[in-house]
Parts: sequence; structure tokens; C-alpha cells
Amino acid sequence: MPVSLKAYSVASARYDAKQHIGCFLLLVEGEEPQAVTVTRRGLLNAGSPPRATAERFFENLEIFCEIARQKVLSKRFLPTVFVTAEDVRRWTRFRSASRTSPSLALAEATA
Repeated sequence: MPVSLKAYSVASARYDAKQHIGCFLLLVEGEEPQAVTVTRRGLLNAGSPPRATAERFFENLEIFCEIARQKVLSKRFLPTVFVTAEDVRRWTRFRSASRTSPSLALAEATA
């Protein structure tokens, strides 16, 4: 399965300080606009030390968009897309593997 290179953009993004979650509207080329929620645990796993803050959300918005874009393109997670701690861990492992071994990263991405 080839990796899709469809372009995306964010129409709006906000952080809910009461619930400690981030939300954004993802626009993927050729797809319907998709609301995305980044869970508190997703935010905590996005960096070290763990923090569920607005700064952490906006610092890592590009990562969350990449994760959500892949979910939107797979169409398995519609109509609601959540970026969870497990998604962030998988993305981090994938990125680490692609830096050390491009062939291993490609194999993991297409598995």
C-alpha cells in the first residue's frame, strides 16, 4: 500500500483548558473537512516532560495533523477522528525507525 502524499491544511484549532484536549478542523485534499480531537493522553505523550497544555498542543499540531491525515485517508476512523496516546507512540516509533533505517520504516508503514 503506497504512502499518500495528499496535501492538508488546518482551518481552525483550539485548546480546551478545562478538558485538556485539543481540537482542529483538518482539510485534506479531495476529502471532506474532518473534525479532529487530540486526547489528553495524546498530548501527554507528545513530548517530555508530559504536559497537557495549549503550548504542547500548538507545538505539536503538525504531528497531530499527520496522524489525523493518515486516519482520514484510511477511512477506517470516520466520522470521528481521535488522536490518542497510542497513535502518538506509533508515530514516534515510525519516525525514529525512518531516521535509522529507511527500509525498516517503509516496511512498518506499509504493514
